[in-house]
Amino acid sequence: MTQKHLSKLSGISTSMISAIELGERHPTVPVLDALARALQVKVTDLYSRKF
Repeated sequence: MTQKHLSKLSGISTSMISAIELGERHPTVPVLDALARALQVKVTDLYSRKF
């Protein structure tokens, strides 16, 4: 999935997604929740899997 597609599904900006992936930003709980819902996974899965 591209950052653009994830952004569209989650409502999180592509710049924020990129910064999280690069370790430049730490996501808040609401951001994690939005990303998890968009990816159809649990929030805890975002910490236990390598994407």
